[in-house]
Amino acid sequence: IVSTPLGSTAYSYNATGSVVSIDCPVLTITPLAANRTCPIKSLMLPLDTVINVEVLEPLKRKVLVVSDGQDQGDISRAEIRLSQKKARLAFTGGQREGFPLRFINKCKV
Repeated sequence: IVSTPLGSTAYSYNATGSVVSIDCPVLTITPLAANRTCPIKSLMLPLDTVINVEVLEPLKRKVLVVSDGQDQGDISRAEIRLSQKKARLAFTGGQREGFPLRFINKCKV
């Protein structure tokens, strides 16, 4: 799973990945079904990192890409980078400032 800090609280977290503060300028890579001997739960990289993914045996293994819940189709290789497109977000009731506290309360950390 490749995610931004905002995405780290969803799929990445549920795959035992790290939760990243929304103010941290990083991309997070979280492996799915990682080998128990792998000590890395998540890898954090600078936001300007370009991530290249290649399926080792594409004829044997189909790999489906899903982006924000939308199927993008089967791939044999992909290049992942942060989009330069802007999005508007609405925060109500001071949610942005209270994110760490809400997360701690929700997860009973």
